[in-house]
Amino acid sequence: METTAFPFIASNLRGRLLALARQLLERDDAEDAVQEALVRLWHAWAQLPRASDAERLGVRLTKNACIDRLRSSHSRHSVPLPTAESVGGESASNAEDHLEEQELRNALQAAVDSLPRRESELWQLHAEDGLSVAE
Repeated sequence: METTAFPFIASNLRGRLLALARQLLERDDAEDAVQEALVRLWHAWAQLPRASDAERLGVRLTKNACIDRLRSSHSRHSVPLPTAESVGGESASNAEDHLEEQELRNALQAAVDSLPRRESELWQLHAEDGLSVAE
């Protein structure tokens, strides 16, 4: 396909791809994943037979970029469990607080995940991105 059409199609796709990535990642990581997906889409652009294929490929590339980031994030952010020596007194309550906070985050994420897609996006825009209800 013609390379002159790419900027227009990419700018139209970016919002949808960003919404998809934000369902899986935090804001900065989502933006990075979308940028990575758009770069990969650019490299594959010449082989696409139709412009409509760009959207499908863009979604797939975005999902793959998100999965890659989640995998690398998981290995970087794994927290060692407290040892028997470190658990005791104040550190035990810190460990319990941390566990309780993590359980609450997981419960909230499960509740948000159970929402319909549109309501989940609205929740994210308001609660995580800081937009007002009117916006």
